Order: sequence, then structure tokens, then C-alpha cells
Amino acid sequence: MKVIFLDFDGVLNTFEHLQKVADRSEWHVMIDPEKVKLLNEIVEATGAKVVFSTSWRKLHASNKLFKFLKLNGFKGNHLGMTPDFNDNSHRGLEVAKWIRDCEVDIQSFVVLDDTKQFSKMPQRHVLTDMFTGLLPEHVEQAIKILNTPFDNSKEFL
Repeated sequence: MKVIFLDFDGVLNTFEHLQKVADRSEWHVMIDPEKVKLLNEIVEATGAKVVFSTSWRKLHASNKLFKFLKLNGFKGNHLGMTPDFNDNSHRGLEVAKWIRDCEVDIQSFVVLDDTKQFSKMPQRHVLTDMFTGLLPEHVEQAIKILNTPFDNSKEFL
């Protein structure tokens, strides 16, 4: 199985998009549908499934996060979310724990995130930023990473 560890802020939403959102009472409107289209390109090209690593998981259940994506045109599936170590500085460790605890064989994975908390897995991290979010060049990079087999005996785990 191929997995996308997905952050929302700085990946699926940007400062520019948030400035256009007048009413933020509904969480799903903070997700940019254009960024979801780019996420769909990754999913369609690789068959990857999403695991939520976003800080939004601290406020919403996995099914609710999935609903937010679906309301913005997401065509893929999700597998849940990473554990929460109650400290945003450990997102890379949370991803590693999810992979170690997963009962299904992980063929490959990519992390889409705007933070630099993935020093032990730089070859699997696509770094976005809060100003631009997910871009076409990130899509190409993510597809290339997902098409590179993951060897957990040699990589960071």
C-alpha cells in the first residue's frame, strides 16, 4: 500500500486562500479546492491512501477530516490519522509510529507538510509553504517518491 501523510495548513490551504474566505465558521471552506485537485492527481497516479497528520486531527475525528476533503472534491480514500504526541514538534515521530504500528505492508509513503519536522525522512518529505501550498512541482515530486519502494529495514525506522 502507498500512503500520503497529509498536513492541511500550508498544503491544502494558503494565506491567499484564507484571505478570500469571509466566513470561517465551517472548517471545510478553509481548504482550497484547487489544492485538492492537485492532491487528487497524486492519488490517481499512485493509488495512495491518505493518513491525516495535520494538526486539525486534534480537533476533528478522522471521518470529519475526510468529509472536509470530500466537500472540496477529494476522490481518494483515507486510512485514519497519526497518533498525537501532544507536541507539534514531533510530527515526524508520529508518522514513524503510525508506520511501525500499521498492520498492512507499506510499499511506499510521502509526507506532504509545510514544516521541517522530518529530518529523519527527508527523502520522503515534500516541503510546501503557507504562502503557496501544494503546487504542480510538488505533485511530480510526490508521485516520484510514492513510486520509489520503501525499505523499512534501511530507512529511518
